[in-house]
Amino acid sequence: MVSRTFDLGSLETYKYVVVLSEYNGKILLSRHKDRTTWETQGGHIEDGETPLDAAKRELYEKSGAIDFDIESLCDYRAWNEDTGHGANGVVFKAIIRELGNIPESEMAEVQTFDSLPNELTYPAITPVLFRYLETGQNSVVLHRMKLKAEPFRKIGDGLKMIELRLNDEKRQNVQIGDYIEFTLMDDTSQKLTTRVVALHHFSSFKEMYASLPKEKLGYSADETSAPDHMDAYYSKEEQEKYGALGIEIELNNYK
Repeated sequence: MVSRTFDLGSLETYKYVVVLSEYNGKILLSRHKDRTTWETQGGHIEDGETPLDAAKRELYEKSGAIDFDIESLCDYRAWNEDTGHGANGVVFKAIIRELGNIPESEMAEVQTFDSLPNELTYPAITPVLFRYLETGQNSVVLHRMKLKAEPFRKIGDGLKMIELRLNDEKRQNVQIGDYIEFTLMDDTSQKLTTRVVALHHFSSFKEMYASLPKEKLGYSADETSAPDHMDAYYSKEEQEKYGALGIEIELNNYK
């Protein structure tokens, strides 16, 4: 699972809300009856609810909070790194003044913490959201991709600046400013870390090859570029469904 934050209102549809709660100057987390891990308050947005309505309801249901101030912070998305499937949500911050009893629900208890504990129900999501709360800066994501020897060498030597991929659900999560770690298929100990500097969207690889400089695609000046070679990686049906994505990159150190 991977997650990232976005500016508030950036995403068009929302499925979840997450509430980052503070009580007596400390982080307030909840524990599910069936788990030993801790989580923020939040859940699904129900039919007819606004994200704010859902956040207020979930905060009460998951913590028993009865007197609080709440405001929206940012949007977020969490997805499966292998499939690209995921969902969007809105993140809220709540300052709780009074806690009542937790209503009858799946939650067992709440507890305050000076900092996030190691035992988190959603370790790929919760720290990312609290990092935004602390810094106000959107998160950077590290994507992982595999390469054969020739394109791997060309990227490492600065001879290939645009990586060509199908613009499927997984690649649609790539954003400018993200990092990509390329692993050599024949030797997984060899890796290259790059930063995404531009994204080029096309309806087909043929259109892409006609529009972008072939040198950036990894061809030398005396080579003939051939978009048909992408048929070895993606079927015609996939190409027609998703289109093509050119990921322009620069070598970088990920920190």
